[in-house]
Amino acid sequence: EDLIAAWENGKASPIAEGSSSALWREPAFQVTFKVTNTGPVSGMEIPQYIHFPSSASKPPSVLKGFTNVEISPSSTEQASITLSRYDLSIWDVVAQGWCKPDGQISFSIGASSRDFRLQGDIPT
Repeated sequence: EDLIAAWENGKASPIAEGSSSALWREPAFQVTFKVTNTGPVSGMEIPQYIHFPSSASKPPSVLKGFTNVEISPSSTEQASITLSRYDLSIWDVVAQGWCKPDGQISFSIGASSRDFRLQGDIPT
């Protein structure tokens, strides 16, 4: 079974010597959204964060992707964050490999973990 199929089936996939770890870095999910500056001066926004299901035993919010968006006054800019399978994986201690966690992985877009303005689920 190849690396991607193993991940999609929830099986652990070790990154062993000679394996194609580049597959882990290929884009698996991209969220595109708009950011609006309602103020009178130019600014920067750094949207971020994903959430693993509780079964993953991870912190509630994990920084896995982010982007810088420069926005002029009273303007709207489109931004995207792309995540790989590695970004969406957890380490399975028993199987000694990376795997997709059981349950729904979700994302939140905001300036910080205390300021989420957009939320959704990642289809896996």
